[in-house]
Amino acid sequence: MDEALFLRFERLRLARTVFGPEIVDREVDTVCSLLRDWGYRMDMAGNRSVRTLIAHGMLLNRSPLLADMDAVLLERLRQAVRSTGRASGDLHPLQRALAALGRCEPPVARNETLLGELRAQRWTDVPAPWAEIARRRFDTSTLSRSVRMAYRQDLSRMGWLLAAEHPQITEPAQWNRATCAAWVATVDRMRIGDNVDRTATRGVFGDPMSPSAKDSALTATRAFFRDLQEWEWIPHRFSPGRALETPRIVRALLDPNPRVIADDVWAKLLSADISLASEDLPTTSSGPSYPLKLSRAVALTWLFSGQRSDEIRRLRTGFVRWQHDGTVVSPDAVDVLARNAVCLLDVPPHKTGTSFTKPVAPYSGRPWRSGRPSARSNH
Repeated sequence: MDEALFLRFERLRLARTVFGPEIVDREVDTVCSLLRDWGYRMDMAGNRSVRTLIAHGMLLNRSPLLADMDAVLLERLRQAVRSTGRASGDLHPLQRALAALGRCEPPVARNETLLGELRAQRWTDVPAPWAEIARRRFDTSTLSRSVRMAYRQDLSRMGWLLAAEHPQITEPAQWNRATCAAWVATVDRMRIGDNVDRTATRGVFGDPMSPSAKDSALTATRAFFRDLQEWEWIPHRFSPGRALETPRIVRALLDPNPRVIADDVWAKLLSADISLASEDLPTTSSGPSYPLKLSRAVALTWLFSGQRSDEIRRLRTGFVRWQHDGTVVSPDAVDVLARNAVCLLDVPPHKTGTSFTKPVAPYSGRPWRSGRPSARSNH
């Protein structure tokens, strides 16, 4: 049987037709009840696909009973979904539910797999005391696993530096300010592929490391020594924040790296703003939280002003100004606004930054020409 054959049909409806709606709905509800108890939102479209996946398994297995499902069926489902190029993420909650029912082994999280690979990684030529305290810190830190894995890769580089240039230093307790200065200089001159125990990496081997990669390596080093000192695993011989500070020349090259929005995504956002209606807005017992006119104006400002959400929240009445040939014009001067007037956005200060004025697209200011749309608060 073609594993992907049933992808062409409405699988849940087909399963109900083949096996009967009562037994299909009963078995599907058993799985969904488990997932709902674990916090899954089964009313959302992404998780409703779990029901379809269960029906697909019933059709492949030629049985509607969960008791007949096993790991072999899950693998058949995985192959069927992958053959279409689609993601198979819904198999994870389904396997969790079947494991709770005793039908298969629980799924292994991707992070746990990577963690196992990381622990099996060979730290070639790294001093044993250094590798041991790096492993101990990895198991003790409360940072996320992905961050700890990235930090440990930088620690392996430090271990190679010790073995190559300072063989007499084998553990963090022996570090001093001179060792820190040598490590900062090494990071500043480091190239892609230097001291890494893998063959696949981003960029071209031999090219200089990017400023952000250098800053990340030094950030990991500071965090490492700060943790060891605070946990009293090593004595306080230097200040990690000062001795391992990212050089000013590297910090100056850390430019913003904004993400370019794809054209199709931008079109969807713009269409959502244009078609925004009252029923799309959050409501309370007394009605919509904010007027539709205000919500549309805020959405348009978000789309065309290029400001962060917290900056938009701080905007106050009268924050839009118009200029034409360097002269301030009235917001009601429609004839002037039509002739390439400049729209200025006054963003108020916050506790760590000053106020600023930014020229924005006229579309951002036009909904506010007659003043701020009425609302119950200045939020």
